[in-house]
Amino acid sequence: MKTFDTKQQYADLIAKYRYDIRMTITLREQSRLYHDKFTKYLDIEKSKIFKNQYYVKELSEAVSQTNEYSTRAKNVLANYGKYLFCILAEYEKNGATDHEFAQLINCNMEKMEKYRQEYNGQKELSHSFFVEAILIHQAELPLVREKECFISVISELPLYAAMNAYYMQLLDSSPMLKEATYDALEDINPKLREGQFVVQEEENGSITVDKYYPPLRLLN
Repeated sequence: MKTFDTKQQYADLIAKYRYDIRMTITLREQSRLYHDKFTKYLDIEKSKIFKNQYYVKELSEAVSQTNEYSTRAKNVLANYGKYLFCILAEYEKNGATDHEFAQLINCNMEKMEKYRQEYNGQKELSHSFFVEAILIHQAELPLVREKECFISVISELPLYAAMNAYYMQLLDSSPMLKEATYDALEDINPKLREGQFVVQEEENGSITVDKYYPPLRLLN
């Protein structure tokens, strides 16, 4: 990854990533739509007594191809997310203010100030505030969406989508790391995940995004 000397260059890169990530999300969504469409046609054709084997073969190839496109797009998102962890941290280190960051990602300044207060109140600050604002607080989320129980368009959170894809990729590579991460998160700050959203991907590639509700825990 290239090294930039000024915060403006980092800001320009982040803005470019937001655009590119949205395009990647759109391509992935289109791939899933076509995948579902071809799968439906394939199931219908296979259910017929007299099947058109040529049509079955074509549809099977289309299902496989669209699934491959969706997987590639997912990996591209994760790759963007990998670099964003570094880019956001460097943008902050190079003197970017909370106000500049809020403007860059279209975040309400009152929200950003609230996130900063919570961040400064933590005992250990071993990570970037800008990273936490995106990954933990979903700072890109428009105010109107905060009143809803789900996000209808994940492209409204491009930076979060990419960073979450990379983070989930890391956790999926190690079940033990995944379990330890969730346990540590819950023990350190039980309220930390209350404002988060859960992104679930089904076997057919469809994605649902729901508000996270932490499990009830017995108090001694």
